[in-house]
Amino acid sequence: MRLRSVAIVTPPTVEPVSLSEAKAQVRLMPDQNDDDALLLGLISTARRLIERRLGTTLALTKYRARFDNEDPPVDWRLAASFNPSMSVMSAQYRVAIGIQQPYVVLPNSPALVDSSHPLTIAIDGVTMDPTNYEVDTDSVPAYVRFDSLPSVPAKGVLEVTYWAGPAVGASIAPQLKSAILLYVGHLYVNREAVTSESAGELPMAFETLLASESISGSW
Repeated sequence: MRLRSVAIVTPPTVEPVSLSEAKAQVRLMPDQNDDDALLLGLISTARRLIERRLGTTLALTKYRARFDNEDPPVDWRLAASFNPSMSVMSAQYRVAIGIQQPYVVLPNSPALVDSSHPLTIAIDGVTMDPTNYEVDTDSVPAYVRFDSLPSVPAKGVLEVTYWAGPAVGASIAPQLKSAILLYVGHLYVNREAVTSESAGELPMAFETLLASESISGSW
């Protein structure tokens, strides 16, 4: 099986950077309110850009990921030698490469699973018993490991609904908060796509802050 789609079920209601922090970044006084709506939009834009770049979630969000059936590669022996793991493996592929425990990889991290933010799995609308799988939220990305291969019809859909992002009241990495503020400041000052002035990025600025939190660790 393969990841078919990811959708946001419940968007964030609280951003990781506050309006007052954004105002301080662009040197506005607390009582200067004319650009409040603009700044709130820029915070969301910067946060979403970083999420897409890093494949992470910076504000509590509920997702729905759907997986469907996928035939094994035409030359599965060759494919297995290069890529011994897949999101969800077909029975033939898994047996061929000796992997017995099926699993799915959640496309957004960090996953948050607790009593207020449950993870549910359904096959063609029928909810699975949670005792038949376990969730490794410490892994990035998070894994859902099944006790046995789920019985999914040939054209069926395995649907995982889950929350990702920091818990309520928790903070994101300080360098990512700084990156959001830097990008808000950039968009606030530069409101057009082009400029007649020459500009260059400062060393140790936005890109370096993002690189410090990349999953690969590359700079």
